[in-house]
Amino acid sequence: MLLLVFCAASVAAFFSYRGFRYFRIRKLDSESVNQGKMAAAEFLRLDALVHQKEFYRDPKLDRTTICSQLGIGRHALNQLLNDYAGGMSVPAYINKVRLDVACDILKTCPGKTLADIAGDVGMSPQNFRIQFKNTFGLTPNEYRQAL
Repeated sequence: MLLLVFCAASVAAFFSYRGFRYFRIRKLDSESVNQGKMAAAEFLRLDALVHQKEFYRDPKLDRTTICSQLGIGRHALNQLLNDYAGGMSVPAYINKVRLDVACDILKTCPGKTLADIAGDVGMSPQNFRIQFKNTFGLTPNEYRQAL
């Protein structure tokens, strides 16, 4: 994961990459700079929780679980996603993470069945196929064949 936080001349930018690209520039005062750094750190905690601890594998993963694990409220979680994930909703963020992981599995494990991949990322096979097609414009099989 690449993280760059840039603060200068009352302007701040935050860039990160892990299946997402985040970008935010705004005029800041010194208090806002400190709050922005804390919010960026909170978002990195969220990203680590979902990716490194593999919370995406839980089919019942929801806003309440994430909030309790991070120790933040619903509004704070929504604000983090609004600021650092392009305004995604919690379900959209979770699905994006799941589908990014699924793409990695499709690339690295060509013999793995789609049902197994769906289970590995916390989705049912039918929902996996629908979400994949809606997101990438290809079914998982079509994606795999195009590799």
